[in-house]
Amino acid sequence: MSVPGVQIKAQVESISGSTAILEDGSTIDQLDTIIMCTGYRPSFPFLAEKCKVKVDDGHVTPLYKHVVHAHWRSLLFVCICRYHLGFRHLYLQAEFAVGALLRKFDLPTESEMLKDIEEDFIRKSKMGLRKRMAHDVYPFALFDQYHADLKSLSGPWLTELPERLRLGADVIMELVRHRFSSYRDSPFVWSAALNGC
Repeated sequence: MSVPGVQIKAQVESISGSTAILEDGSTIDQLDTIIMCTGYRPSFPFLAEKCKVKVDDGHVTPLYKHVVHAHWRSLLFVCICRYHLGFRHLYLQAEFAVGALLRKFDLPTESEMLKDIEEDFIRKSKMGLRKRMAHDVYPFALFDQYHADLKSLSGPWLTELPERLRLGADVIMELVRHRFSSYRDSPFVWSAALNGC
C-alpha cells in the first residue's frame, strides 16, 4: 500500500529534537509524525504473579469476553482481540469495561466466567483456529456474536456508537466484508479515518 507522504523506515533507535536516529544508522530530519507499527504480542511482565494472567502463544487467560479477568474483576483488558473493525469494537469493549468496573450490570460468577472462557476456546478450536487466534473476532459471524454478547450482558448500560461514528464504521465494515484484501485502499477509509467519521 502506498500513501503519499508516508515512508516505511527501519526501527527508531532514538529521537533528538525533530530528528530520528534509526537502527541502521541513518537519520530523518524535521519529523512531524512517527507512527510505530511494531506488531503486537501480548506480554504483561509488569503484573505480579498473583494476578494470574497467563499468556500462551498469544492466548491471554482467564479473560471473560476478552475483557474481564475471571478472578480479579477490576483487572480489565481492552483491545486484546485481533482482527476487529476498529471504532465500534473498541468503543463497545471500553464501555463494557467501564460498566463492569462501575458495577453497572451483573457479571457471572467466577466459575461461570471460567466455563464461558473454556467454551469459547473449544468453539474456536473446532473452527480450526489455533491457540494464538483465541482472541480473534473474525470471521464476521464471530464479530457480530461477540458484540451481541457484550450488549446482552450489559443491558441498557452499553450504548451504540454515536450516530456519526456508527455510520462511518458501518460503511467501513461493509467494505471489509466484501473486499477484505483491499479495503484499506478505499479513499473512503482514509477519509473517514482522517476526519474521525
